[in-house]
Amino acid sequence: MTVYIGGEDFVTKEIAKRLIKFCMADTEIEFEDLTFRAHGTRALETLNVMLNFAKKYPVVAVFDSDGNCIIELLEKYTADKRNADYAAINFAVDEAEAWLMADREGLAKYFRISVDEIPDKKSGDSEISNSIPYKTSLYILTEIAPLSKAALIREALAFEKPGKKPSTYNSIWGKYIDEIWNISAACENSESLKRTIKRIKKMLAAKGIAEA
Repeated sequence: MTVYIGGEDFVTKEIAKRLIKFCMADTEIEFEDLTFRAHGTRALETLNVMLNFAKKYPVVAVFDSDGNCIIELLEKYTADKRNADYAAINFAVDEAEAWLMADREGLAKYFRISVDEIPDKKSGDSEISNSIPYKTSLYILTEIAPLSKAALIREALAFEKPGKKPSTYNSIWGKYIDEIWNISAACENSESLKRTIKRIKKMLAAKGIAEA
């Protein structure tokens, strides 16, 4: 089974793949990347291509909203008619890293730190990212990674320039996303992730691939 994916960087694309695997357990899946030549906001410019593919094929994409209005982003980057039978276009409320941090125990284990060092979702909040004062990726780089007892993680996530992600940033996330990240646990700390899972399952059911 081939599923087409999209994202703005390595992390969002790996998350898209893992979410599909989560929703299609015990199914053999091949992935085709519709945004392999585009990065950052340029990847959003491929949304119309994704929606065109989604008229026939299952498409799952993950993007960061960076706090922007999702409706406004869709209006900016897509044509007037955005409906496609087999598309699951997902925007993390903050950054997709917030979904990764939402599995507090998994991230603590991987980074080899106490789970108490990972922010917890406050009572009444819908997202774990509401508990931090700035972008999730920057928070991880600034507040969490330096505490890691794993030298490889500390080195890979050490700033090369103040406030800028290091070139080695992506190198540590693949293993975590694919092997450690507990999506069910993360959903308990992120309503947007819960909605994303429902959206993907609904699309797959419409395609006749999985139950809603």
